[in-house]
Amino acid sequence: MAGTSASREDSQSPAVRQRVGSASGGKSVQAASDSDLSHEQKWARELKVFLYVPNIIGYVRIALLLAAAFAWREAYTSLFFVSYVTSQCLDAVDGAAARRLGQVSIVGACLDQVVDRLSTCLLYVLNASVYPDFAFAFFIALFLDMGGHWVHFFAAAVVGAKSHKTMDPEVNAILSVYYRSRPVMFSAIVGFEGFFMCLLLLASPVFQASAASLSSALLVIVYVTSPLMIFKTLTNLLQGLYGARRLVACDIFGAPSS
Repeated sequence: MAGTSASREDSQSPAVRQRVGSASGGKSVQAASDSDLSHEQKWARELKVFLYVPNIIGYVRIALLLAAAFAWREAYTSLFFVSYVTSQCLDAVDGAAARRLGQVSIVGACLDQVVDRLSTCLLYVLNASVYPDFAFAFFIALFLDMGGHWVHFFAAAVVGAKSHKTMDPEVNAILSVYYRSRPVMFSAIVGFEGFFMCLLLLASPVFQASAASLSSALLVIVYVTSPLMIFKTLTNLLQGLYGARRLVACDIFGAPSS
């Protein structure tokens, strides 16, 4: 344990100090330039970032999630499905747009993470409402998802990582595979979403009144995607633990001052 801790200090602390120092220098330059701007000019500069194309896509995704929630309440199952799936498909578009247009931003990364969590939370809550006997299990999944991602995202920001997907060398093997293999991450996310979506659709009056073959197909998808759902839930737990360890390391070896 002592050797591991020492190696972590050697490998992480210089990088953390360098990033914090760079960030502090950047803040000083930014503060100096901002002091020369009027209130209107500062607001115009901020508004420009808020109106980046990928950020606008994020706002559209939120609107689609609200539309999906409303559609489910009004029993418009088809509208719910289309709204939710469209919101999820746009998740791949915003990142590509940010890189292509040179509009990568910190607020955009945060917005993307928030919308992703809102998406899965919507599925958790709706499933808990239609399967009250299993509501506790859905809430546990929600806690692991929200808590794990938040701690991991926060820890990445504290240590100065450029992305929450940046892993330390000693990261858990499962998380390493999840974050460093695009096919694994894509399959896990699609399977995870597919599991909860199909489970929810099985409780819809529209699908219950439809042909038995359609309900059977949804049930098959639930069974097929269940291992991916379990794997993704495990990564939610592990990234929370990993983030917590990174924060504890900052406490032990010296957290960067704000």
